[in-house]
Amino acid sequence: MGLLSFPTGLLLYTVVDGIFGINDSVMTWFVLSAGGYLQWFWLVPKMFAEREIITLFPNGGVAEPKAIAQLQWSKVIKHHSIRALAALFTFYIGLGCVSILFIHRSIHKQQAITESFLEPAIPADTFITLERTSCYGPCPSYTLAISADGTTIFNGQYSASVNGVSQWKRSGVIKSRISQDQLRQLINEFEKAGYFSLQDSYRNARDGCPTSVTEMPSAYTSIQINGRKKSIEHYLGCLYSVNDFVTYPQKLTALEDKIDEIVDTKQRMQ
Repeated sequence: MGLLSFPTGLLLYTVVDGIFGINDSVMTWFVLSAGGYLQWFWLVPKMFAEREIITLFPNGGVAEPKAIAQLQWSKVIKHHSIRALAALFTFYIGLGCVSILFIHRSIHKQQAITESFLEPAIPADTFITLERTSCYGPCPSYTLAISADGTTIFNGQYSASVNGVSQWKRSGVIKSRISQDQLRQLINEFEKAGYFSLQDSYRNARDGCPTSVTEMPSAYTSIQINGRKKSIEHYLGCLYSVNDFVTYPQKLTALEDKIDEIVDTKQRMQ
């Protein structure tokens, strides 16, 4: 269809694809067919249609047959020369647009291939977990598990207002999925936090907590990747100071919050 409708069909396809985007083979066939119809049943007949040549003489006399023939022949040559040039110009314009289209798509395809090689594959044994415990108050408690294919499993309980009364609700097991890009972002967050170099526990002064307060929840994180495993127990009452109330160590807290953000655990407690 592309050859039959060339160049008008491909020119029309380039314009429509640039404006609306064509991702469907049926739409491609339709646009090329429309271009072919326009070209062969309207443009070409118009270009090569016979034209009636009327010869007028200012004195109203009758021209010699030879003079009339020469005048008619010159007009015919001029008429078809203009149309031939127009056809040639249209051809090269169409060819140029199609070339730009294919070059543009080739560049994007090459970029996609390059990016697929640059992005490291996620190891098949990747497994990430986050567990938050309850506190002396309305803190939600839940467990979250994330597999290498992006599957997430959430199960928790949380406080919600029902008819103006605060009640505890259970979410039940909620299974969903995150993208590979999101999972890769999670892995990068573990690397940014230096997770494998952190201690296994941050609960009290023996673990290096500058100070601590009671009745706070805990967060348990773990990661398995490329045969390596590590888990950390983090009591959120372990603080830098009771004055600023910033949880120690801050980069571990930021990692825990980032897991919640990327997976969107809040949405599962509504």
